[in-house]
Amino acid sequence: MLDRWRPDSLRVLRARLPARCADAVQIEQCDALFTKDVFSDARLVHYCEWFYNAPPLDVIEGRGEIDRGVLDRTEWPYADIGFDPEFPTTFDDLARIRSWNALHLLNLANCDVGISPTQWQKAQHPKEFLDKIVVAHEGIDTENLGPDPNAVIKTPSGEVLRANDPDKPVITYVARNLEPYRGFHTFMRALPQVQREHKNAHVVIVGGDDVSYGSRPKDAKNWREEMLAEVGGQLDPTRTHFMGKVPYQDYKRVLQVSSAHCYLTYPFVLSWSCLEAMATGCVVVASSTAPVREVTTHGANGLLVAPTCQRASADGMVSALALKANEASKLQQSARARVASMDRVQGRKSVESSLVHQERARCPTLPVNPVQQPGKVAGLGLRETLIGETA
Repeated sequence: MLDRWRPDSLRVLRARLPARCADAVQIEQCDALFTKDVFSDARLVHYCEWFYNAPPLDVIEGRGEIDRGVLDRTEWPYADIGFDPEFPTTFDDLARIRSWNALHLLNLANCDVGISPTQWQKAQHPKEFLDKIVVAHEGIDTENLGPDPNAVIKTPSGEVLRANDPDKPVITYVARNLEPYRGFHTFMRALPQVQREHKNAHVVIVGGDDVSYGSRPKDAKNWREEMLAEVGGQLDPTRTHFMGKVPYQDYKRVLQVSSAHCYLTYPFVLSWSCLEAMATGCVVVASSTAPVREVTTHGANGLLVAPTCQRASADGMVSALALKANEASKLQQSARARVASMDRVQGRKSVESSLVHQERARCPTLPVNPVQQPGKVAGLGLRETLIGETA
């Protein structure tokens, strides 16, 4: 473990390394700013997970051609900043993201090659550096992910939920932490409608009460308490189960008992949980944002819903539960097939190829779907517009 910002720690590391390691080293928990000064002959690979961008100031302030209150978020041409009209962007936010990007820009200038997990995440970086960045997803554990018809979970209240139980279908939601960036507020506001329309559906929610992105609510300790204060009185507590953070094996079983998995997100880093849900064979109900459309096609391997719209999200969950067995099976099989090439073996090969071959043309990229425009593709006889698009 190296001390952050201390180049002398890098010199100590170099002295301790065998000679054969001098040309390739992974620095953990340390910014790579001084790496080239110590390992002058090493190829430096920079992980380009995210680069923050903001819309023009007139968009942020609600002026100009784009009315932030009216624009369909499916067509939002920017990224996460300013996306959710419920949380207006301030000038301080703009200054903050510029400082967040500063070290990233230095690392982009110093590195030999950059790696982004998806085309969307790569595209957020300045055009001057795009030729330096390859798309190589690190890979998920597809070998150990998949359906289990015998999967069972027990909720904190003692409720036993099973895979493929027609009497107790399970809606699942997973995030590292429960917060608006991953659509938790929209999800919670959608649940009263879902529980009214589906009297025996249970909801299983996995995630912590910290903040990974964005900020804490003003009137509560965390977003779980904030949303329960807003809509908790409209929910059936016997069918609403908060699991908190769970071990990975328990998380896998949650996905395996799922009848409909809800993945709501801003246009931001594509979560592993989305890919893991697809690899498990979940029927995924997801926000129609650019990163999601890179792996999910409406009606083909999932259901896409209009972002930040509680009615659309509710309609999507209800539609997923109403699918016939053969329709659900087609979505599940297609979802698993879509992420089959994104396993750990392929991920390791992609990253290693980037280390050996710095030329962009020689670095393999994973196949991606073109960004789907609303209403262009629909399978299984579903209507051609996104669920809730006109809501």
